[in-house]
Parts: sequence; C-alpha cells; structure tokens
Amino acid sequence: MQRTTLTLLAFLANLVLAVTSSCTTDPVLINGGVPEEPGANQGEPPVPGPPCTDNTISFKEQILPIMIASCGYSGCHSQESREDGVVLVDYASIRREVRPGDPNDSDLYESITETGDDIMPPRPAAALSTSQRNAIRDWIRQGANETDCAVPCTPENINFSADIQPLIQDYCAGCHGNNHQDGGVNLSSHAEILRYVADGSLVGSMEHAISFLPMPPAAVRMPACKVLQVKNWIAAGAPNN
Repeated sequence: MQRTTLTLLAFLANLVLAVTSSCTTDPVLINGGVPEEPGANQGEPPVPGPPCTDNTISFKEQILPIMIASCGYSGCHSQESREDGVVLVDYASIRREVRPGDPNDSDLYESITETGDDIMPPRPAAALSTSQRNAIRDWIRQGANETDCAVPCTPENINFSADIQPLIQDYCAGCHGNNHQDGGVNLSSHAEILRYVADGSLVGSMEHAISFLPMPPAAVRMPACKVLQVKNWIAAGAPNN
C-alpha cells in the first residue's frame, strides 16, 4: 500500500511538471510531497522583519530573490540540476559560495563579475545589474548573514524606471526575460509587462490569488508593500515614466 501511494505521488509530480508552464525553479512541494496547486498558498504575505538600519542588506528581501530568479532555476543551480556541483536556492547553499567579509575571495561574487564566457548567469542570459551586484558585494562585506529586515518601501508616487523595473528584475526577470521565457512569459520591457497588466495576471500571480500561478515561488514571496507599489502604478495608468 505504501509503495502504491509513493508511486501515485511520483506520477502526479511528473504530470504537473509536464503540463504546467511556470518558472522552472524546482516545484514547491507541500503536504509530504504533493505538488502545489496554482493559488494554493494564497493568503496574506509573510510579516516583514524589522526595518533595515545602517544600510544593512536584507538577505531575505534583496539577495535570495536574485539568486532564485537568476541562478537557482532548473538546468542551472537548482537543487536538482546542481550545475558544476553548485546549488543556490537558500541561505545554506548560497553561504557555501562566499567568504564572509571578502567578496573578492568569494566564488559567488567572482562569478557574477567575470568577463567573457565565464560570467554568471551564463550567456545568453542577461548579466546581473550593477545594483544587484553591489547588493551581493555589500551583503558579503557585512558578513553574509541571514538577515531578515524590511527594506524601505514607499507605495506612493511610483515610477516605472525607479521602482517597478528594478522590482521585476529582482523577482521575475531571471525566469521571464529576453533569453529565459519560462511559460512563454517575457517581462523584460514596459511593453511586455503591459500584456500581463491587462489580463490581471501580473498582480494575480504576485498576490498568489486563486486561479493564478503563484509567482515568485513561496520561498521568495514578494513583500506586501512591493505588491502595493505595482497595484498603485497600475491604478495610475501603468505609465512608462
């Protein structure tokens, strides 16, 4: 009986992977290994930690989303793929690739600042932005701790280039950019993003609402204030400002 149950669970997991068109990070598993249904983990987003002070980099809000979206997906550094033996999906695995206090002697930082074909993420994927690389550098300089503090966030007077585009880049573009379009979704430009504004899927996925595939995955769920920034930007007409 136990073997039959395990076989059925394995079949269900393979079926979901075959028919869904989500970001190809490893699937989120709940209830002992049953693949999570779209919208199954809906509800209020996690309560943010205390505000970040003294320019502290938040691992949870700033580093982990970049790693999951741009490095820890299937075929690269996911738990299953383990490209070059490296996994980058949580604090423990990311911490193994850094030397606290010394970014220049950390494999992770070296790999994202390489030139030529050795740079990570590998081409044709876009390189991390300057602000993303600087956040990783400063996090390592500060000790590479598992910091969980809330990055300052103001939901009013939202600007696409200053607020929305960086948010999409950190949480989404690694899976849904020009060179990596999981599920056929491209969020690399204002025009592309508007397609998912129009059908409600951008906010629906960010809020993990019923009938929408939850994105980003539960491990890096977007803070409520950032979702509110997106909603307020849309309410203002989703300008390309």
